[in-house]
Amino acid sequence: MKKYVVLLVVVLMCISCGSSSRGTSSGGQKASGGKTMFTHDLRRQIEEFGDIKKVQFFTTRRIKMRRITSTDGVEIATDGTVVVKEGDYEESITLEKDLPGVCVSALEDRLQISFSDGSYLIFRKDFMGTYSLLVERDMRGVARVQYGTESYQLQPGSDEAKLAIAKQFKKEDEGDERIESGRKIGGSDY
Repeated sequence: MKKYVVLLVVVLMCISCGSSSRGTSSGGQKASGGKTMFTHDLRRQIEEFGDIKKVQFFTTRRIKMRRITSTDGVEIATDGTVVVKEGDYEESITLEKDLPGVCVSALEDRLQISFSDGSYLIFRKDFMGTYSLLVERDMRGVARVQYGTESYQLQPGSDEAKLAIAKQFKKEDEGDERIESGRKIGGSDY
């Protein structure tokens, strides 16, 4: 009896998973807040009818980056004493989930998306057809990303960020209606 109950639960779970995935068959995977994952198919449609640089993009998750640099240097105090500085400087940058960004450059399978003046992240088409954050991994497997002119280490989970867009569906049926008045014998050209 227990086998049948377990089997029934598994079947019901499979049915519920299947029905929820059917809702996105129109080509758009859902992102949060009513946004749609940005796919390569959407990109082709946009570029066919308009300019990709006019599209508002959003991040699908929080991206946290940090870098540490050395702050070695020498300073002369007001009393003439030479002060030798040694230490590290840590810079952290957080791009919150759903942060708006704009495309500053579009390459064949990559987009450079800027979230602030002078800096951008690169998103590339992945095997699913969506655009994922371009991440490099060092020999230890640490995820790194180029942001502006600097290389930053990504916090865990940030490497899974993708692009989303706000998308509306608007149905515009066109048609023409006319009422014919008919033709009579002896009328013009028939």
